[in-house]
Amino acid sequence: MQQAPVPEIDENSDKGIGALFGQLRADASVFARAEVSYYKAQAGERASYARPGLALLAVGLAIACGALIALPIGVVLLLAPLIGTGLALFSVISVSLLLAALMLWAGGRRLRAALKKPEDR
Repeated sequence: MQQAPVPEIDENSDKGIGALFGQLRADASVFARAEVSYYKAQAGERASYARPGLALLAVGLAIACGALIALPIGVVLLLAPLIGTGLALFSVISVSLLLAALMLWAGGRRLRAALKKPEDR
């Protein structure tokens, strides 16, 4: 049976286990820094790409808030000649508060359910 060749050991490259672990730690540190730099660059590129979209969303949200404020005012102005200003204001506020209460109740219920384990929902 043929014996496997024994690799020659160069006495200049014989470092010992401590030196090998030191080199491993240094290599891992360089790798970790490179990964962090890569992810920072990637996040910065994505953020610069997303910035105009976020601005458009903010403007759209501001316009929607304005419309939601104008809607009940418009309904009050439409109902005022028919039922009077006071009753129109009371009606619109009552319906708005009822809708808000229903939405808050449903949203709170969903949040409480989301905090439970899936099998307890």
